[in-house]
Amino acid sequence: MGFSVEKSGLMTTIQDNGRTGYRNIGMPVSGPMDTIAFRLANLLAGNEESAPALEVTMQGPVLHFTSDTELVLCGADLKPSINHEQISNNKPLLIKKGMSFVSGLLQKECACILPSRAESKWINSSEAAAPIHQPR
Repeated sequence: MGFSVEKSGLMTTIQDNGRTGYRNIGMPVSGPMDTIAFRLANLLAGNEESAPALEVTMQGPVLHFTSDTELVLCGADLKPSINHEQISNNKPLLIKKGMSFVSGLLQKECACILPSRAESKWINSSEAAAPIHQPR
């Protein structure tokens, strides 16, 4: 999955299913807020249930895709659109290179999950507890 972030939203993080065995060094188990949507989204995307995914909290991001990408939205309704055409939750979507994904304010629930078929690992995890700023 390749994309650039045009607008980050309120709090978009990379989440995995959490990890055990690190509490002794102060690292919590963590994981997604909506575990059911997390697992469902990954299964609909053809991933293992614990594969990493973007978790959107309260207000979603604006993403510009730099490669063809399959993804699924599950959980809260973001009122999402791809190139200004509204899309639905709970079904796989193919987003073509050059398209933009726009999401709005969550209406009732707090989190929405966006997995893709790409994966990376860091400390046996793909989770980021807060947005990370990387200097250019």
